[in-house]
Amino acid sequence: MLTFGGKAYVLRTGFCTDPRGATSRIARTPRTERVRWLSFGVVALDGRDGDVGVTLVIRPSDRPGRVTIEDGEVQVGPLHVLARGTATVRAGLTSGTFTVIGPTMDLDVGDGEPGTRNVVRGAWTCR
Repeated sequence: MLTFGGKAYVLRTGFCTDPRGATSRIARTPRTERVRWLSFGVVALDGRDGDVGVTLVIRPSDRPGRVTIEDGEVQVGPLHVLARGTATVRAGLTSGTFTVIGPTMDLDVGDGEPGTRNVVRGAWTCR
């Protein structure tokens, strides 16, 4: 589930990697680190009106608590929000909440308005 622009969206499909993380190359850097992937809904390059999804790359954790969102993206139709922020992993490590703040990029136009920051909140459950 995520909220964006005053609307709530329920996303019923997706995947999560192991809570301990997996080794992955960090975007825009030559280094590799252990990260955890959370991806739900549809995040597509062409950004159609019905596409709604979220992909987050968070720090892996072996206990509940706050973790950093290293990278990610939220898509609602042609609008993409580049995601940075924090996530709170709940007990059991298979669910949590997140808050991201980032600029919007409109795929129909190819750009967002400079300085625009959007707040997206949501929750996830991995099964």
